[in-house]
Amino acid sequence: SANKVFTKLTQHDRLDIVCVGAMMNCCIQCGQYEQAIRVYEQGNTLTHNEVTHTLFIKACIHCRRFEQCRALIEWLCSSAGSDTRMHSLQCLTTLIDYYA
Repeated sequence: SANKVFTKLTQHDRLDIVCVGAMMNCCIQCGQYEQAIRVYEQGNTLTHNEVTHTLFIKACIHCRRFEQCRALIEWLCSSAGSDTRMHSLQCLTTLIDYYA
């Protein structure tokens, strides 16, 4: 399973941000939102990117973890300023979902 492959990657220090994003996406597609959050948090030694941030926000919305969502959104907005060109369309639509 995807979880077994992901676990082996983490055991052999071969984990990268692409693997984190792929595993988070698998978790979300299977409705395992808490697991997606754990994968994001497990990857905290890596530099997260817009994909993993977006997936984290989606998982937090489903788990009603609004404070974690808000903290990340505030950090993203402060790091990009008011320049929305710094965010992908997927990230921006996820932010709309959050505020809806």
